[in-house]
Amino acid sequence: MKDCIYYFLEIPKPSSRLFHVRCLIPKPAIQGQVVYLPSWLPGSYMIRDFAKQLFNFTATSKAGKLAVQRVDKNTWIIESTNQAIELNYQIYANDYSPRGAYIDSEKAFLNGSRIFVAVKGQEDKTCIVELKKPEGADYKNWRVATSMSSSQPYAYDFGQYQAQSYEAFIDHPIEMGLFELTSFYPCEIQHDIVISGKHSGQIKQFCEDSQKICEYFLEFFGKPYPIKYYVFLLHLVQDGYGGLEHRSSTTLLSSRRALEDNAISSLEYQGLLGLIAHEYFHLWNVKRIKPEIFMQMDLHQEVYTRQLWIFEGFTSYYDDLVLVRLNLMEPTRYLQMLSEQISKYINTPGRLRQTVEEASFEAWIKFYKPDEYSPNLSVSYYQKGSLIALCLDLLLRHHSKNGSSLDTVMKVLWRDFGRKGIGLPEGAITQVIEQATGYPIAAELAQWISTTEELPLQTIFSYAGIACTLQTANENGAKWIDVLGIRLKANATNEAQISYILPEGSAEAAGLLVSDIIIAVNDYKVDKVRLENYKYTVIPATCKITLFRDEYVKEIVVPLLDNKVMHCSLQMAENPTTLQAEIYAAWLNPLV
Repeated sequence: MKDCIYYFLEIPKPSSRLFHVRCLIPKPAIQGQVVYLPSWLPGSYMIRDFAKQLFNFTATSKAGKLAVQRVDKNTWIIESTNQAIELNYQIYANDYSPRGAYIDSEKAFLNGSRIFVAVKGQEDKTCIVELKKPEGADYKNWRVATSMSSSQPYAYDFGQYQAQSYEAFIDHPIEMGLFELTSFYPCEIQHDIVISGKHSGQIKQFCEDSQKICEYFLEFFGKPYPIKYYVFLLHLVQDGYGGLEHRSSTTLLSSRRALEDNAISSLEYQGLLGLIAHEYFHLWNVKRIKPEIFMQMDLHQEVYTRQLWIFEGFTSYYDDLVLVRLNLMEPTRYLQMLSEQISKYINTPGRLRQTVEEASFEAWIKFYKPDEYSPNLSVSYYQKGSLIALCLDLLLRHHSKNGSSLDTVMKVLWRDFGRKGIGLPEGAITQVIEQATGYPIAAELAQWISTTEELPLQTIFSYAGIACTLQTANENGAKWIDVLGIRLKANATNEAQISYILPEGSAEAAGLLVSDIIIAVNDYKVDKVRLENYKYTVIPATCKITLFRDEYVKEIVVPLLDNKVMHCSLQMAENPTTLQAEIYAAWLNPLV
């Protein structure tokens, strides 16, 4: 194993939040070895410049200290030598997001792309890391959780772990510390759930439900399975939600309320199950079925594709749909969630300015860097991509009389691309759908993904016997914030601070601004919760708003224009046709 790259990771003083890293390069490049730290990590499409937290970088050989030259923000070149090189450096870690690296007195977590430098020209070599437990009685019960291979005699122990290449090495996040561990075995494959963070929850039920989700997708795509072992790293906090997929694991962030004893049927618990489903579906869709350009990714700079609406949008479609198929969510609740999703989409002005292909391509500068004007300029490739998936699914079921569906397409993508290690070329999805289903989708799909024309949602839902109604709420109790044309910022103090203003709405016309804090309406004290829940039965001509702007009190009389906010409602038809009833049943309750 001499022709490997070796890493040694220590946390001498957890309270300092510093990782100490040694990297041993047995055979450096004779002209001078280049090393670099990635600027981004797969699955999160934004330049994050991880090297900003790296310092005290030194290089030595048996002969002594070697000169180090920093070439750019994340690249170094080491003085030429014919001896092995040892690198030493430190990295500050205080980002507990699924994309981050973090240390405190109870745990340490890392994504490899934030911590371990790559050895240029030797990225295909096996990477071995030795993890050392922090010294002291406070850390004697710390364990290790990762999907990386290990030769340790005891599971979850500190010691050596390895991956077959640098790309694989950084695709196995590592958890160290005090954590709760439970396992289940869908299709006889060990799956661990590693829970970090305090909670009082129904772990048994959570594991049973998670196993159902994993079994469903394993059987959906079929053998050979892409994994032999899988790990869910679940971080529970007071407030938070998100995840990041990896080749045989995922990191999840969730509110601990999702696992509280009385929360099994709660929306937060279903949200957590949806997150489990989303990241697990990524095992196939994006980790193995992936854009052609993602087959060899340049971690120094942006890697552009117009296909994220497939890889994130389709995944977002299946994450809640599978809960209905497994009886983990009532169909009525699912339709309610779809109506809320559509309402949010049709009230995003950016959908008429940016195509979903453009949204995918511009993710690097728009989706991950939103500001108060973003909804007016852009559309989410998650959101519109999932609605396109819905349109494809019901359209294909209708024209084939349930003979084919989006399920058919996903299985073909796995068979012909993911399983074979072949990337999906730009624009190839149309041909894949047509060959898989026999339906000529080109014209319709081009309209949905390459233009900003509205999706034919009402027609699409009618195929399943569902009436889709889009209307304003002027007649049936309009929300105050909708009439005003604003959204309020989430915050711990419950202040009614404006985070977004709808173009051409009442608030914009009256001169309200983003960051204004509303403290009273018509001289009555208000807060965020009150404003978001207040509804008009009859909309008055004006209202008086008292607010703070730059710490000064200001009063503005707002003429209330017609409510421009649209709402979607989905209702089952009273007398669906035989085909509509069959499509509805097959859509929500199919056999794998």
